[in-house]
Amino acid sequence: STERYEVSGLRKDGSTFAMEIQARMFEQGDRTLRFAACRDITERKRAEEALRESEARYRLLHESMTDCFAESTMTGEIIGFNNSYLKMLGYTEKEVRKLRYQDILISKWHRTR
Repeated sequence: STERYEVSGLRKDGSTFAMEIQARMFEQGDRTLRFAACRDITERKRAEEALRESEARYRLLHESMTDCFAESTMTGEIIGFNNSYLKMLGYTEKEVRKLRYQDILISKWHRTR
């Protein structure tokens, strides 16, 4: 079976970098050998960290907004909302996840097709 893991690599100049190793053991005669493929994943790790930071900022903004925020699918399922939305409606998070936006709007605001 193939093992995959991430380690810090060390360059000749002493700098470190993120490296992914995929290794596989196999038998060759009476010897057990390990074949390893390595690649520099520094840019991927930077992108992952930037995404985590962006998500954290968005989450903080989303949860600290005093304005209500909600998102729904085109068919009306409510898939995202903030605490202000829950407070305004008086529902719990679990209850809102079972609703469609049509359930909370008076009928004259429903779309007709």
